[in-house]
Amino acid sequence: MADEYDFKLYRYTPSLAAAVISVAVFAILTGLHIWRLFRARAYYFTAFTIGGIFEVVGYAGRIWGHYHKESIAGFVIQAIPILVAPALFAASIYMILGRLIRAVDAVHLSLVPVQWVTRIFVTGDVIAFTLQAGGGGVQSGGL
Repeated sequence: MADEYDFKLYRYTPSLAAAVISVAVFAILTGLHIWRLFRARAYYFTAFTIGGIFEVVGYAGRIWGHYHKESIAGFVIQAIPILVAPALFAASIYMILGRLIRAVDAVHLSLVPVQWVTRIFVTGDVIAFTLQAGGGGVQSGGL
């Protein structure tokens, strides 16, 4: 009777080696980005470093998931940060796009007015981020 509902968060065992390597790589690279962020005062890369932190947390959740496959908390900790981190990486790219267009003197080639580029793309990215986070919450809640 206990197997009446055969629901599993993972239908496999998350790879411990892949998760440990991912945590190590993202932690080192995110640490370097944080150092560069403050050293160069490039605060427009804050979203990028937060995305890196999310990746570290997410893959640490995969390590937890390797040992505790039935833990909903572990599944949520790995699912949501890994899902939304790329949106933060994209937001940082959009935030420097306007600066890059101005730096290469290509304002006349931009299809979107340069003063609107960051606002338009980051607004779209925030909407996508919210939808992805909500979807990750629904997925982890089993709804």
